[in-house]
Amino acid sequence: MACYLKGKVALITGASSGIGLATARALAAEGAQLSLTARSDSEYSKLVDEFSDGALIVPADLCENGMVEKVVNDHLNTFRRIDILVASAGMFHQG
Repeated sequence: MACYLKGKVALITGASSGIGLATARALAAEGAQLSLTARSDSEYSKLVDEFSDGALIVPADLCENGMVEKVVNDHLNTFRRIDILVASAGMFHQG
């Protein structure tokens, strides 16, 4: 199989379920390097089990102040760039 995304780097928020998880699997299958976020410890553990081969996996509740900046900084410190950004984390603010 051709790896069309070999050498590309993706940052995916909300990667532990739904569209984020499906996208992570698809990009990994095409050879992309991954940086993934998960909100809870159980979601984090699930990602570690599935994507243990070189992915950066960051436990992060993106509703917390400063967490988006932390995730981006962790990603850039590891990979130096973002080629693909998938913002799939779900958030709900009651107002």
